[in-house]
Amino acid sequence: MASSSTAFYLKDAGFHIRNVPKEWNDWNLFHIFQAFGRVGYCRVAGQSNDMQLGFVNMLSAADAEEVRKNLHDGNLIGENYSLKVSDHKNIGGALLPMASISVQKLLSSPPAKSGPVHLSSSWLPLNKDIEVEVVDYLPSSSAAKDVFALTVLRINDAQSNEKYNAMHEKMNSYAQLVAFDSELQIGYDGVFRESPRSIKRVRRISATKLYLVDFGKVINYEKSKCFQIPKVFQTIPTRVSLCGLDGLTWSEQAIPSFDNIRDVVQKWGAMENATLHAITCGFAGAINMINLFCGSSVLAERLQRKGICEYLPRDQQPRFAYSRDSLLKHTNAEVTAHISNDADVVKDLLKKIDGVKSMLRELDLKF
Repeated sequence: MASSSTAFYLKDAGFHIRNVPKEWNDWNLFHIFQAFGRVGYCRVAGQSNDMQLGFVNMLSAADAEEVRKNLHDGNLIGENYSLKVSDHKNIGGALLPMASISVQKLLSSPPAKSGPVHLSSSWLPLNKDIEVEVVDYLPSSSAAKDVFALTVLRINDAQSNEKYNAMHEKMNSYAQLVAFDSELQIGYDGVFRESPRSIKRVRRISATKLYLVDFGKVINYEKSKCFQIPKVFQTIPTRVSLCGLDGLTWSEQAIPSFDNIRDVVQKWGAMENATLHAITCGFAGAINMINLFCGSSVLAERLQRKGICEYLPRDQQPRFAYSRDSLLKHTNAEVTAHISNDADVVKDLLKKIDGVKSMLRELDLKF
């Protein structure tokens, strides 16, 4: 982190903030602006009315420009706040209130600890050929024990690479991480600080193991290196995706061997000396149902030849189509009484319709 003197005097990187909620402190304001880059100075100055003033100085011109890009007519709008942000033209240590309070001191009073976090899994695009890598398996409660599931990582995709690289760049420059009260719970997510400039999102999968949810690798659990995920990084889904093989029906004898089959599949691309491709055919709950292939070799067909499962390609699977009338009849049978064909009932219904028509005519005349 830059020194306080660097932060206080950086030209064209300071902001004056109005409409700061009265219940906010320095940390709340810092938390908003750190989403756009590195914050060198942050201060909330109390006011007598319902709102407060704030002062922020970013650590670089690029970080300050990122703030400006996210303004809408000079406003930074979020959940339960609308900050009026303007450039602080006369930025300087002598003009900032209580400039001796550095960001390091601000961060000595971190925010309240949050509850357990469970990141959502990435969805793969439907009916699109993408390049993937089968990575270490991430256990999931979404996959039943009799469902063969594997974990894949999308590769060679410029848009995805840019998104996650930007996230990790911001995460690696994050000012402070908040420790857990006790430990990262098994089945939940946090961040793992390998070094001061290497921070990665993880899920604890056992008493001794963590899973890097954006890299597809299993590492050892170290309590001292695990921290809570900052809220700004919780909305981005894991880079790895939970998948199943479409069209396969497994024998009971094969189910105990799922772990061994995953190991073979993970090495399959290397054995074929080619890139694996996947096409998502549909979804089963939180699982992407894919067709995985390498050149002309289709994984499902290879597994079927081993005699451990049955394979039915998507174009041969039964499809169900219902007419609109059939769906309406089914719905009516479930939620309404059966309509009688009795002539008196029909006449009564027609009278009611005529009454509605008369009422509409009267309303039309009044206008």
